[in-house]
Amino acid sequence: MKKTITKIKIGQAGAVSLEIPILKFTGNKRGKKALIVCGIHGNEYTGLLVINKVLEKIKDIQGELWIIPSANSLAQALNIRINPLDLYDLNRKFPGDKKKEPTDRIAAEIFDIAKDMDVVLDFHTFEDPTVVTNIFMNCGANETKKKTLELIKLFDPDIVWELNIKSKEELKFVTALGPKLSFEGVSNVAVELPQLHNVSDEQMERAVDGTIKILNNLKITKLPDVKKSRKLLFVEHKELDSDISGIFVTNKKLMDKVKKGEVVGEVIDITSFKKTQIKSHESGILMVLKDRQFVTTGGRLFTVGRVKRK
Repeated sequence: MKKTITKIKIGQAGAVSLEIPILKFTGNKRGKKALIVCGIHGNEYTGLLVINKVLEKIKDIQGELWIIPSANSLAQALNIRINPLDLYDLNRKFPGDKKKEPTDRIAAEIFDIAKDMDVVLDFHTFEDPTVVTNIFMNCGANETKKKTLELIKLFDPDIVWELNIKSKEELKFVTALGPKLSFEGVSNVAVELPQLHNVSDEQMERAVDGTIKILNNLKITKLPDVKKSRKLLFVEHKELDSDISGIFVTNKKLMDKVKKGEVVGEVIDITSFKKTQIKSHESGILMVLKDRQFVTTGGRLFTVGRVKRK
């Protein structure tokens, strides 16, 4: 197995060179090509730990494994979500443009690599405590969707967020990496995990094993994996934002079922200590949930996954 490290130059910001680092592992035999992407949002680091643990297990491969550990390097260095040079969200800029602003150029370079792959894994994290979530893009050709669902089944998430880019709420995701790859015929899985300080050992192990199962399926690796997978649970993603500020406290936990109108917790006003009950806006499963955290007006309290199908 040969390992090479290269850097794609994007441009220049004063004396600072803008680059995308690429790790490439090549086997002695030809085979499938997979890409793992991390850091499209600069303040999302959990995927890096997953990649590290996967690489610790790999001794040899067949085909090619590409890794982009820092897709948005300046944002990653500053621990912020968006590119500080032009203030754009990289995951709303695909397929990109090599003649426009820095974020467009980064998107174009990544997309050129990604569209040549058999499979792409794209690691993200939610800001708040969450379950292991895969995003099913549900667009593109039927064959692409079928293959993607097979990969999601292998990854074994708690919940599958089924995207609907035709809806008013989720139309903004049409220029994310996943939908654009799906329209290109590239099977891809977006992974949402908790932040490093919230992720559990069990969630990490499942993400590592899920990645290995996908690589095994492509015959890129031949590693032991956990065969058992739970039934896929498809949901619509419904966030509830707060109309008031204070400390949110709940006695619920992730994966609890809630009914529309059910009390999920209360917000304690920090000036009057008045308590305001917060009720669920939807029936479904709690897939993102704050607890004992300070919230501002407009800040997310929790997300309910409204069950679509199993």
